[in-house]
Amino acid sequence: MNEKFHRIIFIIIAIAIAAVMFSLVGDYGSSIAEDEYQITQSIQLDRYYKSFGSDTSILQSSHPMYSGWFNALTATLSDVFTNCEIRGVRHTTNAVFGFIGIIFAALLAKRCRNWRTASFTMLLLGFSPVIFGHSMFNLDDIPVFATFAASLYFAKRLADHFPKPKIIDAVFFALTSSLCIAANPDSSLIVAIALIICTIGLVAQRKHDEIKKAAIRYSIFAVGSLAVIFGIVILLIPQGISEWLGSFSPNAPTRILFEGKLVWTDLLPWYYNTKMLVMTIPAAVFVGMLLALGLCFVKKTNRAEIITFLAISVLAILLFSLKSDTTSIWQHLLYAEIPLYIVAAIGFDMLVESSRTKATQIAGIAIPILLMVMPAIHIFRCHPYSHIYYNEFTGGVSHAFGRYELENYGTSNREAAQWVSDNGKYNLSGNQLFVATRSEKTGKHYFGEYKYEVSIVETRWAERANHIWDYAIFPVTGIEPEILTSQYFPPKNTVDTISIDNVPICLVLQRTDTCDLYGRGYLANNDVPHAIELLEMAVYNDPTNESAMINLIDANLRINNKDAMKKWIDRFLEIAPRDDVGNYYNAYYQNITGNNDEAERISKEIIEYNPRFGLAYMFLSMVYTLQKRYDEAESIILSTVDYDIYDEQAARQLVRVYNAQQKDIREAELSYYDYAYKSYDRRGKKELAEKFKKLYEETKNKQ
Repeated sequence: MNEKFHRIIFIIIAIAIAAVMFSLVGDYGSSIAEDEYQITQSIQLDRYYKSFGSDTSILQSSHPMYSGWFNALTATLSDVFTNCEIRGVRHTTNAVFGFIGIIFAALLAKRCRNWRTASFTMLLLGFSPVIFGHSMFNLDDIPVFATFAASLYFAKRLADHFPKPKIIDAVFFALTSSLCIAANPDSSLIVAIALIICTIGLVAQRKHDEIKKAAIRYSIFAVGSLAVIFGIVILLIPQGISEWLGSFSPNAPTRILFEGKLVWTDLLPWYYNTKMLVMTIPAAVFVGMLLALGLCFVKKTNRAEIITFLAISVLAILLFSLKSDTTSIWQHLLYAEIPLYIVAAIGFDMLVESSRTKATQIAGIAIPILLMVMPAIHIFRCHPYSHIYYNEFTGGVSHAFGRYELENYGTSNREAAQWVSDNGKYNLSGNQLFVATRSEKTGKHYFGEYKYEVSIVETRWAERANHIWDYAIFPVTGIEPEILTSQYFPPKNTVDTISIDNVPICLVLQRTDTCDLYGRGYLANNDVPHAIELLEMAVYNDPTNESAMINLIDANLRINNKDAMKKWIDRFLEIAPRDDVGNYYNAYYQNITGNNDEAERISKEIIEYNPRFGLAYMFLSMVYTLQKRYDEAESIILSTVDYDIYDEQAARQLVRVYNAQQKDIREAELSYYDYAYKSYDRRGKKELAEKFKKLYEETKNKQ
């Protein structure tokens, strides 16, 4: 094989990928997280480093510091390039690191086989829509991706230089590994495993006398590397180790769309990460992996590397998935995809090598190229939203719509805001423009230099009717799947739709009437007739106006119009059959009309679908109490502790349960403390468990 020729091909592919990345990066919007806290966090961390730890404002941040050192680097660079907007500097630097990660992965593949394998790796990674797209804006995960690829590369170099590893390789391995761990502690164990597995897998093929001679040298290098890694990580993080690790546990779970249901991020099934990775990796990678697994045993080559790389990815995914507090962010596992792409490249190269004629060799080279045509087209056709990608096995983005998340990062806010800036003309109040968004800080960023005075209103989709706005910008996320797939979506007052593959990922709505807003105002003042008149008109104008229908249900409940109440409950559940509030009112209606069994069934269904909807627990406990099913009433209200929604209202209901049995209120306290202790202990929240254990013992001793 002509290695010189394939090295030239490698360089050409690398230049092409770099040119595409750096020419397109400027068009990508920022994520909501970047607007909300990442930029502020990067500036604070930059000040911490520059003051040698004197400026501790970063310690006030309650958000996890993914890629903290990298964010600080972008803050420093933005101070250097003062003519550039900070987000542009951040995204360009991120693209550089994305490209560096692809290069190191390709060089690692070259060390495993040859330059042709490296070229295949460049092709697969460079035109993977998810890797490419996230390299444009995702500053949380791309630095981890890049440094992990580099650490694997230097681990391979250490193993290849057996029995005399080079100090320079150990130094660079320690440096890249420490940066990787400081960027995301979830990668710490897998970096160590990668080093161990790579070393063992290659050393196992050597002679025993060489192993004995090299054992001391490798041990010294390993200890030295670990010491350097630990020291650099300590220098890079502003908190103590335990506080730093604790900061990566999200304290505010959200609901995301998965398998056609809105699911809390800390209650996702164990296979969530694996399934999302399988659905978003190009089909070409799986074809290459199958070839590698089959041919490595037939040709008896590269078995150690293939098994090692697969083990690294599998362990990374399993270890990450076992952490219940991180299952929601599968993108944090982008680094675990690197070995899979390399295995696929090895498989394609083995196929070409096994071909006996020139024609079959050309066909072998053409296979990965042809398989990557559709992902590459997706990058350009869906620019600047290439990160929203589902592979050919899943039916693509159009099939994922209404079943899985598409635009949860919110990068489409930029294009939507630009549309409002260019076309906004309706002025509700007469002196300023009201724009509703999911994030107030995102809105203020994009409308900071708008030609009119703009007031930003933060709201969610389901609550949009309860706020004043002229235009509303909604990335398609957090919306009930039945609404997304209904005939009424997008609503009639949509004036701009951002779509990819013919499905909407972001909507701009224009308020064409204020019936819902003023109807709610009349209801707040208990002017029910006027409220009903306006709210019915609002639903006529927008049949998906959830807030208006909920207010209509409430209005008819106030005047005891059960027939009208049921009418609007049914209308509401037609478009959102699993909505919590709609079903809660349905359960309440069944209860007041004497159908207690149905009320109980509906309440249980609400809790099963959304375990954090507190009103369902309260209602069910009250129903059980009235039926003198006291044990069930107590059990259901205490179970709110398991989902961290036990509040003052729940405490009062627990007291009511004990009062109904004519029991001492202190017994209710003891029951709560005991349950809370066991719940927190079971979930690994040791500090809270100890707190409630102590409260239980103190209260019990007072008796």
